Amino acid sequence: MEAARSYAGALMCEVINPLESLNNLIYLLKQGTDDEKKSLYIEIAETELARLNEIAQRTLRFCKE
Repeated sequence: MEAARSYAGALMCEVINPLESLNNLIYLLKQGTDDEKKSLYIEIAETELARLNEIAQRTLRFCKE
């Protein structure tokens, strides 16, 4: 049980970071920045979403084993 709790805690730390980043990027986009910054923020957001997707995929593979 302790191993599962430890894994869940580590997993949530991995998920929280990109989620916080996405929230910050959305806030910045709402501030009405110029097109160059918007493009950069969107690129970063796509990277963070890909990171979340990879975490989810690894977790699902772990659960199937």
